[in-house]
Amino acid sequence: CQVCRRLAALARDKTLTRSLDFYLETRLTPSDLKTYVNRTVRDSIQKLNLSSLYWFPAQDLRFVSSCKQLTYLNIMDTKLKLQDIEKILQTLQYLDSIAFSLETSEVESFKKAGAHILSREM
Repeated sequence: CQVCRRLAALARDKTLTRSLDFYLETRLTPSDLKTYVNRTVRDSIQKLNLSSLYWFPAQDLRFVSSCKQLTYLNIMDTKLKLQDIEKILQTLQYLDSIAFSLETSEVESFKKAGAHILSREM
């Protein structure tokens, strides 16, 4: 149908996916997110807010490491762990701003390794 073709064309338009905000989208499922943030779209995302998607398993959010153009990332109140955050920081060279939260059990590890985790060669 004509509407389906037009919607598919819009979905492929990379200028529409530079800034994505999924903050507390309670109807969003991991499957929906995976469908929407496909490999084509990942290359154009610059700002991404996944905060408060606390019901998503960490493995369904680890795709952020493959969003190479990210400059801003909010992953507060998600199940991503300290190791995931380290990988994100090592992988995303354009990342200027990141917001994250840690479980209480990870805070001590972060305090010990925090300077190493947050410092990276530009």
